[in-house]
Amino acid sequence: MTNPPDNEDAKNAARRERKNAYARARYAAKREQITAQRRHRYATDPEYRAEKLARGKRNRGKRDWIRRKYGLSEQDFDRMLARQHGLCLMCWKKFTRTPCVDHSHATQLVRALLCTNCNLGFGHFFENPKFLRRAADCAEFFTAYEQEILRADPPALPEAGRLRTALLEVDITSLLPPEFRTPQPVDARGKPPPRKITAPTVAATTIIQARKAETEKHAQSRPDRRRQSRPHDGARDPARAAAAVRTGRASVRRQAASDRAPPRRRGDRR
Repeated sequence: MTNPPDNEDAKNAARRERKNAYARARYAAKREQITAQRRHRYATDPEYRAEKLARGKRNRGKRDWIRRKYGLSEQDFDRMLARQHGLCLMCWKKFTRTPCVDHSHATQLVRALLCTNCNLGFGHFFENPKFLRRAADCAEFFTAYEQEILRADPPALPEAGRLRTALLEVDITSLLPPEFRTPQPVDARGKPPPRKITAPTVAATTIIQARKAETEKHAQSRPDRRRQSRPHDGARDPARAAAAVRTGRASVRRQAASDRAPPRRRGDRR
């Protein structure tokens, strides 16, 4: 039984990534030695030298294509790369391959050099600043609420199933168009309102209330033992307290008399 095509593609991609990682590690460890071997081979091997020259022509052909499409000379391209210090203007990461030329589709004016991911993402947002600001607002809004939820109920972190749906309780009307918003003024820059109860906080509050009710119920079922030992409260009912004192004295007298008198036997006269 053969594997599905998707699995084969995934295995091939993982194999290529492992091979490339090994090659990068080997080159970093033996960079000077490999460079010297390549220079010697370039000087002594005609086929290797011809292959390198052909690859250089292809690279120059790409520069020629950039010049024909965007009107950039090789000096202009190098000046743009130096102006950005070899970094993408959006993600500020160093270029690992030939940069993409960002230009305006309306005026055809060249703007900057971007990496492939930023260039595609910028194009997928239709190069519209409003869409980009809304995306930033969404990211800041939900990030702030994630921090609020995790700070409110740290013991709930292992409950991943409940946390995945915790943001569904958040009011997102501030991110919607004006016709769908509530009349209350809401901060639309992504900052959460002052301490709003979310799903984890509700769970923690419920647990605290249940424990408090259980403690009160336990206290009611076991009254004070000191009150159990005293039959009456003299401060509330003085008459009952005096009667209790008299009853106690009489019981003491009877107990003392019984202790002094010898035990009577059956048939003894009084």
